[in-house]
Amino acid sequence: MNPVIKNIAAVIVGWLGGSIVNMGLIQTGHNLIPIKGIDPNDMNALAAVMPTLEIKYFIFPFLAHALGTLTGAAIAGLIAANHKMKFSLGIGGLFLLGGIMVNYMLPGPTWFAAADIVIAYIPMAWIGGKIAMNYITILKMLRHQHWHVLILSAMLCSLYFYVGLNPTILEGELWGLSTLKWSILAILSPIVHQLYVLVCWRYELYHKGISRLFGSRGFTLYKVGFAILILSRPVTITLLAISNAMTVDMNPAVSYVISGILLIPAVYLFYSVAKYFGMNRAFGIDHFYPEEYKSESFVKQGIFKYTGNGMYIYGFFVLWIPGVLLQSEAALALALFNHLYIWVHYYFTELPDIRVIYEET
Repeated sequence: MNPVIKNIAAVIVGWLGGSIVNMGLIQTGHNLIPIKGIDPNDMNALAAVMPTLEIKYFIFPFLAHALGTLTGAAIAGLIAANHKMKFSLGIGGLFLLGGIMVNYMLPGPTWFAAADIVIAYIPMAWIGGKIAMNYITILKMLRHQHWHVLILSAMLCSLYFYVGLNPTILEGELWGLSTLKWSILAILSPIVHQLYVLVCWRYELYHKGISRLFGSRGFTLYKVGFAILILSRPVTITLLAISNAMTVDMNPAVSYVISGILLIPAVYLFYSVAKYFGMNRAFGIDHFYPEEYKSESFVKQGIFKYTGNGMYIYGFFVLWIPGVLLQSEAALALALFNHLYIWVHYYFTELPDIRVIYEET
């Protein structure tokens, strides 16, 4: 196709695609978080009420502006025959003009207008341009992740329906925060952790992205983030268990016995990792130095003599202990969520990466 025609198509299709995402999210926001007594099509009524609205009413408008710009910029960059980043930023400029007009016609709080104009347009267009310029690497990074999204969605829906059928699971509070809020934190912790690992591992494996940014410190900096996020799992579940304590009818002696049974293989696992497997390898150092590790054999000592994946089978037993000891139904439910969700990471991120690094067929 003629480059000029491709570039014109880039602008038109990018603008249309971004606009569809923008309007779709705005409409979704009106349906999920409606403003009581206000017709969303009545611009005068919206303008009058905007300065008084709570922060929750601005979540979807911001997402609509940011993700609409990101989508439009990525599409424009992918289609453009040349100067991909310039076309992506051009889309960002178009959406920025629209955003300024919307903020003028529907003036909300100053903080929202500032965040919207500063973050949602040009920075998102730049990210969209980067996506367009590196889409082959990004496709590799997203390999098998449609299964990740589908299974995670099913798990979250299952939790939602379980809570709906059993609302007493959310009884209690801690430090002024309800059990529901602690549950949300305990759900976000594994999701953020596994997404962090996915992005870091594959960005490094396929693009050497972290090493290019931070040099020899890349793996160390990644480990710090990993350690913080993995520790957030037991911390959030423990706080949830305290908030929701004594919601399961269990003899205290039985809870101590079960906790001890769960703790023994978990401790043996951590010993085996430290002695035989290596902490750096557990963090995923093979993604940073695949050439050095591709000839390494799999560990068959300690707990790994009995199972090929002791970390995900036995290591996650520790997350069950707070719920068992404190007899918390919510903590037990989130321990199950963690234990099942780590296998999504294994089958759709870690195992495919193992086959690439160790050249398995």
